[in-house]
Parts: sequence; structure tokens; C-alpha cells
Amino acid sequence: MSEEPARGQGSSPARVGEAAREDGLISVNPAEKLGRFVKTEKPKHKAATLTAAEAQRLLDTTKETYAFQEYLLLMTALRRASVAGNW
Repeated sequence: MSEEPARGQGSSPARVGEAAREDGLISVNPAEKLGRFVKTEKPKHKAATLTAAEAQRLLDTTKETYAFQEYLLLMTALRRASVAGNW
């Protein structure tokens, strides 16, 4: 879905705030300019995920080089990413 058709419709919080302002419930709509700072340009860098071999190499290196707590932290992060479908 293109973001262009939705651009003129505003955000749901802005519409709710506008209705509340029109009904006299609030004096100013705090969500009026929510999309003002949203950038629509493409990011400069594309995120990349580790392959299973790269992740294993990183874990092995961490286990050899750092304390056990860092190894556990990295292992937990990699496991969480794999459960979320990122790996």
C-alpha cells in the first residue's frame, strides 16, 4: 500500500483530537502535527541479518574472548532474534 493516499487523511490520534477540540472537550489538539517530522526518504543503509554460521562464529569468539555473562547476553539476543523471525 502506498503511503501517498494515506498522507492527506491524517493520523487516527489527530482525528480523535480534532473531534474532541470541536466538541469543546479540549482547547488544543496535541496530535495535530504528529506527521510533521516523519521522514519518507529511504534509509542510507540496509539492515542485514547474520547467517547461522556467522552467528555461531560470533558466539564461539565471544565465549573464548569475553566473560560468560557477555556470552549469555549475546546468546539470548540471537535466540530472541531467531524466534522473532529475524534469523
